[in-house]
Amino acid sequence: SADEVARDKCARAAAQLGGPVLTEDTCLSFDAMQGKLPGPYIKWFLDAVGTEGLCKMLDAFPTRGATAVR
Repeated sequence: SADEVARDKCARAAAQLGGPVLTEDTCLSFDAMQGKLPGPYIKWFLDAVGTEGLCKMLDAFPTRGATAVR
C-alpha cells in the first residue's frame, strides 16, 4: 500500500541520515484499475513504459480517469 511504501522510504532515509526525516511521495491511481494501480509504483511504471505506455494500458477500458494523491 501507499502507506507501507511511505513508511519504508522514511525508515530507510532516517537510517541513512541517522535521525528523523520527512519524505514526500505521490501516487497515481487509475479508475479503470479500481484505484489500485499504479499507485505508489508510478515512478517504476513510467520508467518501464513511459507516458505513452501508460495511456496504451488504459485503451481497453472505458475511462482514463485517475486520481493523484500526495
